[in-house]
Amino acid sequence: MKKLILVLLCVSTSVYGTGVGFISDDGTGKILDIPYKITTGIVKSKVIDLDIFSTNTLEEGEVGWNSTSGTMDIGLPGGTVTLQVGQESLIWTRNQTGSAITNGWVIYQTGFSGNKPLIDISNGGHPPLGIATENIGNNSNGYVALRGLVRDVDTSLYLLNAELYASTNGVVITNRPAYPNEAYKVGRVAKVHQEDGVILAESPTCTKTWTELDEQYKPITNTNTVASASNVGRIRYYTTATNSYVDISMQTDTDSYSWVNIQSFGW
Repeated sequence: MKKLILVLLCVSTSVYGTGVGFISDDGTGKILDIPYKITTGIVKSKVIDLDIFSTNTLEEGEVGWNSTSGTMDIGLPGGTVTLQVGQESLIWTRNQTGSAITNGWVIYQTGFSGNKPLIDISNGGHPPLGIATENIGNNSNGYVALRGLVRDVDTSLYLLNAELYASTNGVVITNRPAYPNEAYKVGRVAKVHQEDGVILAESPTCTKTWTELDEQYKPITNTNTVASASNVGRIRYYTTATNSYVDISMQTDTDSYSWVNIQSFGW
């Protein structure tokens, strides 16, 4: 049976508050619960024993144990986001786009307002910063997940563990955006659900196929050359007239032309 005791809360050598607590009956002297808030001073302790069964909603500045995630939670400003210590990285941002940003949308940085990054939804042309982990109203501050779990997202259209990419309108998609849009992988589907879906946000990675790289770095079109089937190695250009590659010859001096033969690399 637990014994009711009076607990003194101390700051160094000064006693400045009291609270009612319970001590375990196994002789360890461990304080199990103190319904008392400390408002000033510094509390020194070798061990903080958090209630691992607590289901309390944390307010800003409060800490508690998250038995589902197996780590400590910290209540953050706004009251809708808690930081899972050691399991996610968040950044506090500001939305001045003129429209609200929805939880689960991919965003990129457009500048700074004070010490907070200004954000907008992804548009396919800028490297993403991360994924909004709460609804962020216009002219409001909010958190963006650089790494970690983004909860309460509609993932019902996706498969579990599906790779997610940034789209041109902020939402995540499973199909890689086609060239010339950049293909940034931003995470995976961690839970499939219409309301309680979860996305694992990952550091955005730009992914390109060899075909896309070839498209991006085409040689300049030259329409004054002709093709030849007799050359061993070929230098080619891409023509938009026929959407195909054409062999070219190169001028070596002002009086004559010759084919520049190179070792064939399979192209």
